[in-house]
Amino acid sequence: MSGANHDANSLSSVMNSGLIFIPCRNGVSHNPKEYAAPEDIARGAEVLLGTVMQLQAG
Repeated sequence: MSGANHDANSLSSVMNSGLIFIPCRNGVSHNPKEYAAPEDIARGAEVLLGTVMQLQAG
């Protein structure tokens, strides 16, 4: 259980949910100093797209 109350926590009572994590510089997240490199954001988006495509295929 993460101390950061993600939307997945709220959704989990009505459906399966999950999170896709990407690396942040120096491990800093949920903070104004958070930074994720564009290529890591793109990789996370590719994971999300692949997941949606698999779910759609059934």
